[in-house]
Amino acid sequence: MAIVDYTSLRQAIVATSEDDGAEFAAFLDKAIDLAEETLFRELELPDIEIKAPGVFVPGTVAQAKPTGYRYCNYFKFKDAQGKNVFLKKRRDDFLQDYWPDPTLTDVPKYYSDASVLTFDLAPTPDVAYVYEIKYTRQPLKLTATNATNYFTDRCQDILFLRCMLEMSTFMKAWTQVPIWQAGYDALKAAWNLSMARVARDDGHTPENLSNAPNTIKGSVNSAS
Repeated sequence: MAIVDYTSLRQAIVATSEDDGAEFAAFLDKAIDLAEETLFRELELPDIEIKAPGVFVPGTVAQAKPTGYRYCNYFKFKDAQGKNVFLKKRRDDFLQDYWPDPTLTDVPKYYSDASVLTFDLAPTPDVAYVYEIKYTRQPLKLTATNATNYFTDRCQDILFLRCMLEMSTFMKAWTQVPIWQAGYDALKAAWNLSMARVARDDGHTPENLSNAPNTIKGSVNSAS
């Protein structure tokens, strides 16, 4: 059975498990949600990074994050001379110590993840600088009203295996757990290796995803 969307994923899980009971069905959406969270956390996902423009609000420390923001690749803006200024990420307490009076304004140098919805800047921006942020946006979760997302489009096999692992754990089918775990781990490793090559093509030096010698960047002979 081909997995192309939310409905076909559910059908594949039920058919493979051979369980159409009410408790199984009731946990199914939770298993899919857990699987999506795990994939977002454990998979290398350079191709879901997004560039978003914006304008700083002068005299305001807190600046709104873009929708779906999870991780930042870079955060830059154009200064008065039109040059790119890359903000450095720091903790909130660093910003508060560095710029204790938020009513004073100047050219920003630092930012922090102040909350789920906002960044804080220091110094407080003095003018409405135009900025650009490149960030990783978490795919919208699969539901009956959101039938497809990045995972169903690009790595449905890994998603399915992770869902089966979650359902096997829920059903306490302990003999099946290591089977699904091994399948998931193998596909995850292959995916991450492929994405490391994507990162290398983008100019980033990839690192070995295991604790073994780093043969990916060519610094160690893989035959040794």
